[in-house]
Amino acid sequence: MIVRYKGESNPLALTKNMEYEVISIEIGPADSKWYRIVLEDDDDDGSGVPGYLYPAGDFEIVRDSQ
Repeated sequence: MIVRYKGESNPLALTKNMEYEVISIEIGPADSKWYRIVLEDDDDDGSGVPGYLYPAGDFEIVRDSQ
């Protein structure tokens, strides 16, 4: 799935209006949805889990791959 970030840009993370590929959707506290996204400059943190989790409400869906 491709999503567009609606929040404010953060030089250490996401850029406003940029599109990102969601590699998985995970459930967080109170059954909230979180998107796992791998950024271009992500380094392997040694955890074996790619990307980082971001709240789904901060994005709009551009293209659903299903």
